[in-house]
Amino acid sequence: MSLKDFFAGRFRDAVFTTTPSVVKEMKRTSSKLQFEIFRSEISVLKPEVKNIKYIEKRLKDFGGNLLLSKTDIELLALARQLSKKGYVVLVSEDKHLQNAASSFGFGIYSVTGGTIKKIFKFVKKCLNCGRIYDFDFDHCPDCGSVEFRLEKRFVKNV
Repeated sequence: MSLKDFFAGRFRDAVFTTTPSVVKEMKRTSSKLQFEIFRSEISVLKPEVKNIKYIEKRLKDFGGNLLLSKTDIELLALARQLSKKGYVVLVSEDKHLQNAASSFGFGIYSVTGGTIKKIFKFVKKCLNCGRIYDFDFDHCPDCGSVEFRLEKRFVKNV
């Protein structure tokens, strides 16, 4: 069976690519085994630093930088890099990664069928005074508190 067969023909002309950090992050034996079965069909590429910096800057604008790992950011940076060659679909079960990928205009796919339907941005809300403030601040500009919670704000439907 090929990787294209595994995805039931959804990605006929696809080129499957991931990052070294995704491969390194695999912990479950079943994930490692599946990767090894399809290894000959998957390119492993490191994203360019300029794409990582671009993704990090844009993620900060909507709070995504607090919800994603370094591996997630590298995957988004690689998706941006590859999007210059064509349409990119990120395959992930992670809802925060799906949200970020959708906000960048990448397609999303979930093997289990659980993809997001709405894109959200996140804001900081001070736990002391309730002010909503920008991610550029380490503390509330009104009361100085460093304690906050993230709140979702609807952006658009996917």
